[in-house]
Amino acid sequence: MLNRLLFLLLVFVIGTSLDAQTGYDIRVETKNYAHDTLYLGFYYGDKQYLKDTAIIEKGKFRFQGEEELAPGMYLILLQPDNSFVQLNINRGKQRMDIKFDAQDPVESFVSKNDDDNQAFYTYIRYLNKRRPEADELRKQLELAGSDPDEKARIEEKLKSINDQVKAFQLKLIKDHPGTLTAALISSFQEIDIPEFTGDEKEVQVQKYHYFMDHYFDHIDFSDERMIRTSFFFQKVNDYVQKHTVQMPDSLIKAVDRVLKLCQPNEEAFKFFLVHFVNVYAKSNIIGMDAVYVHIVDEYYAKGAAPWVDEEQLSKMTKNAASLRPILIGEIAPDIMMQRRDGSKIALHEIKSPYTVLMFWAPDCGHCQKSMPKVVEFYNKFKDKGVELFSVCTKVTDKVPDCWKMVDEKEMDIWINVVDPYLLSKFSTLYDVRSTPQIFILDADKKILLKRLAADQLEDVMQELMDRQEQLNEQFK
Repeated sequence: MLNRLLFLLLVFVIGTSLDAQTGYDIRVETKNYAHDTLYLGFYYGDKQYLKDTAIIEKGKFRFQGEEELAPGMYLILLQPDNSFVQLNINRGKQRMDIKFDAQDPVESFVSKNDDDNQAFYTYIRYLNKRRPEADELRKQLELAGSDPDEKARIEEKLKSINDQVKAFQLKLIKDHPGTLTAALISSFQEIDIPEFTGDEKEVQVQKYHYFMDHYFDHIDFSDERMIRTSFFFQKVNDYVQKHTVQMPDSLIKAVDRVLKLCQPNEEAFKFFLVHFVNVYAKSNIIGMDAVYVHIVDEYYAKGAAPWVDEEQLSKMTKNAASLRPILIGEIAPDIMMQRRDGSKIALHEIKSPYTVLMFWAPDCGHCQKSMPKVVEFYNKFKDKGVELFSVCTKVTDKVPDCWKMVDEKEMDIWINVVDPYLLSKFSTLYDVRSTPQIFILDADKKILLKRLAADQLEDVMQELMDRQEQLNEQFK
């Protein structure tokens, strides 16, 4: 715990706030600062933005505005390297007189009548004093080698420091309620996981679920300051990207939970809704389009994003509609196609434990390069219950180019088809915007995997077969 808390020393250096008045007026007096300009920036989600500029006048800098700053964490950026001093900004307390030495802002920072920032600096200075003690003990622990008594003695001292730091934190939170400093320290409090019974695996599972259930216990999502801090986004992002199982169903639940928590905070809700939809719209990970479709269906299509104009909303809902039928787990749309001899064949006519559905084009360089790997794959798996339904995407007078490549690349070993006049609407049904596109279907034509590369086919198919064999053994 102490390591993580001490890490904050590298991240946070905070400032001031005073009497409640309209607008903001931040006066800054510096020492050992040779430049004539300061910049005022702020955190927003996972980024920082510039808000104001101050030029030195009579030895001081001044940031002013007629409207109050949105509350949160702000940065006074120093030249020439953009090192910074951080400020906690609260509503009604935005007239500030700040002093600090640019060579040591933490120890020198002064701001009168400012409970929030003074509390933060008290905390940082306390950690500054405890850190060398902990670092020295860790060095001793490394040198202790295999001596159990010595290691136990050092570990006990480290625990004592951790306990003291935690006690200091809790007292600060109690003594300074409502401050952003208290909210910051609270957010980094560890979750006290109770003891569970059962075998090792059962205990691990119970601890994981308890940790996830209580992950946000120390964060107030309704606090409008949270979105303008450097820790809030990271905390939420870690929950979704690091702690949640990276499967569509689990991620959908995680996203829904975050958005529900954000509902009392309109700005945070907007930020994370936009963030999530962009993340999963752009994701190249197989199956993550299901998360995107869910977000569009459950939030955008239901009017939860009134800031989106009708044109953009229409594009999003149409895109989600095109993806919905081909999500993993859905039954692949049936398409009636044409063989080389003109005979008709439908995808769902194929009777095979597994069907590889591949869309390709003869003028696609990647298809040309990949096809030998597909041929090699098919020769290995054709006698193991795998059929390949190969759709050339060319139409009308370009169809002969399909058959030319079939001959050149020795692709006549599987089912090759075309749709010269797009009667099947395969490109729309399967959202074929580029080639090659490869899907794996089960015996019922349910989509198991999609958007695979040719060099993934062998490993993925073997894994699917091994998994099915394990399931069959379990239910014998």
